Order: sequence, then structure tokens, then C-alpha cells
Amino acid sequence: MDTKLLEELGLTPAEAKTYIYLLTRPQTTVSKISTETKLNRSNLYSILDSLIHKNLVTSTIINKTRYYSANKPKALKTLVDQKIDFLSKKKIELGKFISNVEQLNGLFGSELNIELYQGKEGIKRVLEEKVLKLKRGDTIYAFGYKHLFEKEFGYYFRRVKDIRVEKGINFKALLKRPKVPSGPKRDLTNIKYVDLEFSSNVEIAFFENNVVLFLISTNPKALFIQNKDIYLHFLNYFNHIWNSL
Repeated sequence: MDTKLLEELGLTPAEAKTYIYLLTRPQTTVSKISTETKLNRSNLYSILDSLIHKNLVTSTIINKTRYYSANKPKALKTLVDQKIDFLSKKKIELGKFISNVEQLNGLFGSELNIELYQGKEGIKRVLEEKVLKLKRGDTIYAFGYKHLFEKEFGYYFRRVKDIRVEKGINFKALLKRPKVPSGPKRDLTNIKYVDLEFSSNVEIAFFENNVVLFLISTNPKALFIQNKDIYLHFLNYFNHIWNSL
């Protein structure tokens, strides 16, 4: 018997195979099910428990031996009803989510796009797909902590900075004053050091209506925000501090 329909209702292939087997073989032991279906006996216990939870199988103990039987196929209708109910609730939740996002877009005055990147590969994607896509003459602004990225990314980040310079992208930053003097300044780089309290593992970069919050650690993350009003807020704050130094 084809198991496709049962799998579409949410059963795994092994659950569907076990249920169909039990429909014609009531009161069967795990050992016999395993032998005739070729399913691993150790996995069968969790498969049967799942089918019992879905009200498709029942178990009984006779003379200290546990037997399993399939409930009538009408029990499958309950699965369909549950799925319909689940999707109906999710439809309502999705409607609320869409409404909240639209309200959020209205709050910030312009379109809002938010993306979360995780892990070192995620950080590299942001740098390569967002930051280094800027054009010659564009500027990256930043608040942060000197040598933050080098601690976790080493040579890779130094290469990113080289590419930035090669592409003619400016970097302008307000960084926490370092404890030791800085090395030679890279081209197209303009930095002022401040005594503001920045977290030692967070950097905020903003450019072309985009803001990126980097959390650099052994499990780094980046929150990418595309919104003109948020970008202008950070830029105005940055320029206010920059011009006062």
C-alpha cells in the first residue's frame, strides 16, 4: 500500500509503514513488527510512541507481553482536522505579524528590512555582500572598538580592509581610545578616538541607508537593518560627536 498520503498528513515514512502493517495485523509485538517490516527494533519504540501520541495506535499488555494494534483509519481524519486547525491558527498569527510589520514600517517612515546573520560565515556574507558592494567614493561610518574584528577573523579581515581601499571606499569611525598607540593609518581611513563607553565586542557600521550591528565573539552575529530613517539617526549622531571633537 502506498504511504504517500499518510506522509502528506504528517507521518514519517517509518510511521506510515508501521501503521499500514498494523492495520491488517492486530495485537503484534515489537519483535514481529521489526522482523516483517525490516525496521530497526530500537527505533520502533519511538515510532510506536509517536503513533500512539497521534491516536493511530494503541498498546495492550497480555501475560506481561506488550502488543500493538492500529486504530481504525477514521482516526486519520482527526489528523486532518488537527492540521486544518493548526493552519487556521497560523493564518491568524501570520495576519497579526504582517500587521505589526506594516505598523513598524510606518513608525520608521520608510521601508524596513531586517536580516540576521549568524556564525563566522554569516559575518563574511554581510561584509562581502553588503559592505564591499559599495561604490568608489562611498563612505562606511562606524562606532566601535579598535581591532575588534582582527581578534576573531585575523588575516581575513585585514584582506577585507585591503579590498575596501582598492575599491576606493572610505572608512570614517569613532572608536574607543586604545590603551596602546595605533599603528600606521590605512589609506581612505579617517578615525577619531573618543572616551565614550563602547562594548568591547560590538561595532555599529552604517552606510547607504543601511545599519549593521556586529556582535563579535566565538559565535558572532550581525543584525542588518535597511531603513533610511534609522540610518540618518545614526549618521546625525555620528556627525554631532565628530564635529565636536
